[in-house]
Amino acid sequence: PAPVMVAFDAPKRDVCTVQRAEVASPLQPLITLNGPQFVEASRVLAEELLSRVDGTPELLVNEAFYRLTSRHPDPDELSLMTDLYDVQLAEFSARPEEADAFLSIGHAPVSGQVPADQLAAGTIVVNALMNLHESLSHR
Repeated sequence: PAPVMVAFDAPKRDVCTVQRAEVASPLQPLITLNGPQFVEASRVLAEELLSRVDGTPELLVNEAFYRLTSRHPDPDELSLMTDLYDVQLAEFSARPEEADAFLSIGHAPVSGQVPADQLAAGTIVVNALMNLHESLSHR
């Protein structure tokens, strides 16, 4: 299997597997946090949500959390994620070239409807939510 699939313990395609083993590898978070396809997916979702919620971090977190985990965040989770957004927004506002470089990951075009610093911060938040155990594993 491809290197990414090996990290996720994918079985070989030349043998029949009734049930995949559930194994958590330390390599998995590196792929889901840094893999271009995950960063791009996070950016696309963040852009869609931020354009709908008019840049409001609490609404972004609520909607993204619900879409990715099928539940709304509790107050502590909401606070933690909005704090992450605020910190990242300050970082990307101070370094617009880093926001542009980060947003250029992947092939999907950036529409330009959302300011780059807000989109980059939203992408970080959505990517963090995509990496929650609840988002990655359905049991």
